[in-house]
Amino acid sequence: MNIIGDELATTGRLRSYLTPTQSPATKAGGSMRTGMPRQPAFPALLGISGAGFAGLYLLFAVVPVLAATEGGRVGAGLATAVFMGATVTLQALTPRLMAVVRPHVLLGASLLLLGLPTVLYAVRPSLVPLLLITALRGAGFGLVTVVGTGLVSAYTAPERRGAALGVYGLTTSTAGIASPSIGLLLLHSSASQTTYWLGAAVPVAALGLLFVIRKASPGPVGAEDGPGRTLRVAWRDPRLRATAMLFFPCAVGYGAVYTFLPLLSADAPAGLLAFGAGFAAARLGFGRVADVVRPALLAVPLLGLAALGIVATATFPGGYGLIVSVAAAGAGMGGMATVSLVEVMSAVRTGESPLAAAMWNLTFDVGIASGGLALGVVAQLAGYRSVFVVSAVAIVLALAGAVAQLRRPPTRA
Repeated sequence: MNIIGDELATTGRLRSYLTPTQSPATKAGGSMRTGMPRQPAFPALLGISGAGFAGLYLLFAVVPVLAATEGGRVGAGLATAVFMGATVTLQALTPRLMAVVRPHVLLGASLLLLGLPTVLYAVRPSLVPLLLITALRGAGFGLVTVVGTGLVSAYTAPERRGAALGVYGLTTSTAGIASPSIGLLLLHSSASQTTYWLGAAVPVAALGLLFVIRKASPGPVGAEDGPGRTLRVAWRDPRLRATAMLFFPCAVGYGAVYTFLPLLSADAPAGLLAFGAGFAAARLGFGRVADVVRPALLAVPLLGLAALGIVATATFPGGYGLIVSVAAAGAGMGGMATVSLVEVMSAVRTGESPLAAAMWNLTFDVGIASGGLALGVVAQLAGYRSVFVVSAVAIVLALAGAVAQLRRPPTRA
């Protein structure tokens, strides 16, 4: 046996996993065609996106409860599906909108759509009006996710993309730590109306930060060399498609936790707090790691942790067992969120960050939407615990795919 040759081959493969993946934009040292500054507007972007996500999360676990009151278990799943259906529709359109509309206008529209319709929940509408209100909010969320994520690359140095996306992920995920629990606690208290007014006020308050984005981004954002690829064309890219498919089951599980845990467990407020904390911490922590370790190497342990946590949630639906289970699931899913986003951003050309943002967010939210609808049927037929079992199976299938990717020689963009 050629021991030395085998060792050198193994070492070379390991180094390729530990080498940061450069995108064409990084290699060229390029930026957006608008010449936007990399740093000053980043804090304002964090504030706007954080407020938008806070408005979402305050009602994220509340709306399925309201829908279940009007439409049963299927109604709960339908509410999540309608919200995410509107979200993904706007996400698919946003890259083209960003090429012709200034970012601050799109962000302002997103905050208004997330905030103003929320007060209508206070009248406790029937199922159809409730779903219409939810669709408007979903449209606002679709805008803020793609515009916010797409601008991160414009406001940070390319070589720190992972760290910047980790900070951005922490900011948006922090809203998910306490907000769902606060929303549920307010809903079941004598101050239930406060839930809706607070959910409206937080996004609207962030409108004051738009002047910073307007100053930093005086024109639309697009590719430097003219119109970029469409989503349909980008989806044919094997690297983009493989990354999306690994993350998709995590999105299904994410939606399962927020939609069905409040209906499964009396300890849901504490459980959602633990899940959000694990998700947010992993989003930040794996941002820096993803700058130096290839995503294929990180995906296996993260998917394994997510699957284990989801299975344990079905096994221990209350008490400390639930807290530990959902925290583990949140950490696995949060790590996969950042790792997959870094990989997608690294795989696109100069100026195509809106396209990458749309593709990643579509994967996330289509997973939540389709999962909410399909898992609602599962819950109706087999109960709430079965929802988490099915979610875990989907993640295990992705884990098998990640292991298969590790067995192939890594490639560069």
